Amino acid sequence: MHRADTDRLPSDTGKNGVEGTRSAESREAVTEIVELPRGLPGFPGARGFRLRELPRCEGRFLLLELLDEEPASLIVMPTEPGAVPLAEADVDEVREALEIAPADLCLLLVVTLSRDGDGVQAYVNLRAPVFLDTRRRLAAQVVLPDPGYALRHPLARRAA
Repeated sequence: MHRADTDRLPSDTGKNGVEGTRSAESREAVTEIVELPRGLPGFPGARGFRLRELPRCEGRFLLLELLDEEPASLIVMPTEPGAVPLAEADVDEVREALEIAPADLCLLLVVTLSRDGDGVQAYVNLRAPVFLDTRRRLAAQVVLPDPGYALRHPLARRAA
């Protein structure tokens, strides 16, 4: 398991790799407002979102909630660029196009859940990560051009 640093997300929201955990000093639930100027697929008019820790997830998963009259949210997993199977060149190209400094980048991977036998299997979308500038609190979901990036990359199950 990797212990990732938590100093790049706004306040103490935390940031961790695919198998990461949160630091003990930043476990309180934190809410941050994030602007997505281009919106998100499925939410074309939405620009404002709240990034909030999910209870009992130790910062591994966050909730990206629409700030609108209609409640809607996505589960996302914050991660460092090197902690997921994405080519550094692909991440750097998008980061540079969005004018995000390397130290300010956090990737948010959209999570889907599926019933699997006796439990639930979590998957992340590697094809369309959300690039978050933690300093400016601006983000954009970008579809990467490589079709080899999985839309449903399975996460390792964690012991209960």
